[in-house]
Amino acid sequence: MADPILTVAQAAGDLGLSTRTVRRYLQKGRLGGTKQVVGNGLAEWQIEPGSVRNLKAELAGQAGRTRPAAKGAGRSDATAAEVRAMNQRLAELTQVMAGIVAGYAETQKLLPAAAAELSQARAETSKVAQERDEAQRRAEGLQAENQALREALTQQQRASWWQRLFGANRSKEADRDGHDRREDQVQ
Repeated sequence: MADPILTVAQAAGDLGLSTRTVRRYLQKGRLGGTKQVVGNGLAEWQIEPGSVRNLKAELAGQAGRTRPAAKGAGRSDATAAEVRAMNQRLAELTQVMAGIVAGYAETQKLLPAAAAELSQARAETSKVAQERDEAQRRAEGLQAENQALREALTQQQRASWWQRLFGANRSKEADRDGHDRREDQVQ
């Protein structure tokens, strides 16, 4: 079974170096690894364990020079297990974050269409409001006309039966005509 890929922090612990030195060795090619983009858009180094073993042998073979252990070097197995568990949790959280970023991107894609629909709904609302105002003006006109007709009907109901039958103007003409006729008969 192949050894698991190491992170910068794990390689630094195995080599007894700082994480900064491990990154520098990676950039110079002294230590083999690949940079992978994770879900949140950040790049993360993935280091082959064989490369770490080779560099460790190289560092040990250098002219009797000893390096002080980096902070956290020589961890116990329990601490290494905790680090692996934290790295696992970090990977899980990275995947969750990638899902959130993807959801955000989808939301951003839907926003223009939603804005267009909102604009259309506002235009339709404005049109309906104009139609409502026009209908209200017509209703007010009809109410005024209705009121005028009611008043005319009330006046007509107050008139005597003969005024309603012949009309008020006609009865005056009838009197005048009747008077004129009498005059014609007398002559």
